[in-house]
Amino acid sequence: MSDGAFHGLALVLAIAGMAAFALSLDAHWRQIARRRPPSGLVRIGLRIGGGALQAGAFAACLAADPPTMAVLVWTTTLTIAAALVAAAVTVQARLSAD
Repeated sequence: MSDGAFHGLALVLAIAGMAAFALSLDAHWRQIARRRPPSGLVRIGLRIGGGALQAGAFAACLAADPPTMAVLVWTTTLTIAAALVAAAVTVQARLSAD
């Protein structure tokens, strides 16, 4: 795979991980799922899955770049993913309020 493909994979994994982290919070779960928050076990699973996805994003960055650069690219990717998920949750909340 090319470096660009690994970076794209890292972004997709980071977005999925941030979405899992967001859904593990009661407020975001209610905004997205429109029902009772999940049980503690589901919440733990979402957090573990989010962490695993973030680790996968880091592995994809390591596959594309040397370790020192991979850390920089990974943190930038996490920042972009967090901003995108925060925007998506905000837009979803505003659309559902109307």
